[in-house]
Amino acid sequence: MVDNLLVNAKVQNALVNLLKYAFTSNTDFKYTTDIKTTKIGIYKAHPKVMPAYPIVIVNYPVADVSQRTFGDDLLYEAKGDWTFDGMTLVNGLCFSVYGGLVNSKLSVVVVARTAPERELIIDWIITYLRHVYRSYLDQWAIDIQGIGREAEIVQPYGSELIYLSQVSMDMYYEWNRILSPEGHVLMDYNLDANIILPDGTTFAF
Repeated sequence: MVDNLLVNAKVQNALVNLLKYAFTSNTDFKYTTDIKTTKIGIYKAHPKVMPAYPIVIVNYPVADVSQRTFGDDLLYEAKGDWTFDGMTLVNGLCFSVYGGLVNSKLSVVVVARTAPERELIIDWIITYLRHVYRSYLDQWAIDIQGIGREAEIVQPYGSELIYLSQVSMDMYYEWNRILSPEGHVLMDYNLDANIILPDGTTFAF
């Protein structure tokens, strides 16, 4: 079974990081790490309290995992101590084989206090993911096969109204598996890469 923490959660993290980076240069909704100055919040889960600024929530992918088939070729082997993704594999040989593919659906929810803000943020997210930063998703081996907006909702929040909508994506990505010499599964992980963004910022999954 695929380790969701190392595969699907990393796709969620990648999109959160990419949207944070994208909105740092947005003049209308500039993202900063300081909650006193940021004009937008970008999260992996709904905050307990709605802040004064609009928020974006990147939900966890709903995935359909296809396992590898017998006969897949060995990708590479590592000898000696080997640290990968925070885990150290010791005492000799381990193998990395192609794990399989994942077809998933992921939604990005936008919550704002006005309908125009909601619509503008939705437009920016689609533009960033479909066009401006698509090449970085390609480097992560994440293929967005479809993207669109869902129904708009207005609901009460205390004494005011909030405006919600979401971007829904169909995605495809692949994963690898690390095996011990005895064939025990040690780890499942994405086909990942370190990404260098235009300003020199480096981050990975």
